[in-house]
Amino acid sequence: MATVSLINELIKAADRIERLPFQEKARLLRKAAETIEDLRAQLILSDCAADDDAFGDIVFELQGLARVISNANTKEVAERMRESVVIIARLQRFVERR
Repeated sequence: MATVSLINELIKAADRIERLPFQEKARLLRKAAETIEDLRAQLILSDCAADDDAFGDIVFELQGLARVISNANTKEVAERMRESVVIIARLQRFVERR
């Protein structure tokens, strides 16, 4: 299951964020954003209360953070990774129950 692998990868990365190269941090943030978009699409939630292009949406925030990763606050990157883990896990449970 790809989602479980990503969740594990995000957790490990958040725990050792200082040692990760910028490219790896950005890759993981983009992958988390893509996974959330995909899971939302499976639930047909992409235009409900979470517009992927809207300020304040987790997908928007992850993509933006990935774009400025070399200037990003390390603590914020780790927090966003952990936040995306919770969201991905919840969405995955909803998809599995469908």
